Amino acid sequence: MSYITEYFCRFSSEGAAALAAVLPVYLLFRAICLDKRRQQCLYQKINACAETAGVLLFSYLIMLFVQTFSDNGGVNEIRLVPFQIISGQIAHRNDGTLFYREFIYNILGNTAVFVPVGFLTAYLCGGRFGKTVLSGLWLSLLIETVQLPLNRTSDVDDLILNTAGAVIGWVVYRLLRLVFKKAAANHKEKKQQE
Repeated sequence: MSYITEYFCRFSSEGAAALAAVLPVYLLFRAICLDKRRQQCLYQKINACAETAGVLLFSYLIMLFVQTFSDNGGVNEIRLVPFQIISGQIAHRNDGTLFYREFIYNILGNTAVFVPVGFLTAYLCGGRFGKTVLSGLWLSLLIETVQLPLNRTSDVDDLILNTAGAVIGWVVYRLLRLVFKKAAANHKEKKQQE
């Protein structure tokens, strides 16, 4: 469990400075855009939940880009064979602590890091599965492509795991939406019975 905490703390701390620098500019830009839209269409309401989700997604992406584009002293390598690294890590699972740490960072980390992307994208695009998955796929492909000139490894497994994380985020969104719909229907039914 300490590996997960360590990864989360590193992810948050490395992205915090960039987020503090960029977020005010983004918020100012959104405020100007919303003000212009309000002036053009006087009666149009602003969806506060969608705006909040947009800010959260932007903030998360900034932190994700800082984490994935930082030079980690690795080697510049391209791995195009699907599941080569994953199967190798599973084959060496008897190595104890080293396996567990690699498993957390590679398999669970690459999947979990895209769950918020999938969840927030699903919310912003009305729960459309195709748009959510394509957004996760294209974002992951962008990250893997930009990592090519850096001292990072570009791996097709990361692309697969990131996209799977976006799908999990979509599933979480759909499940929460069903729960809230059911709760709203139950509340409405109780009101009608009173």
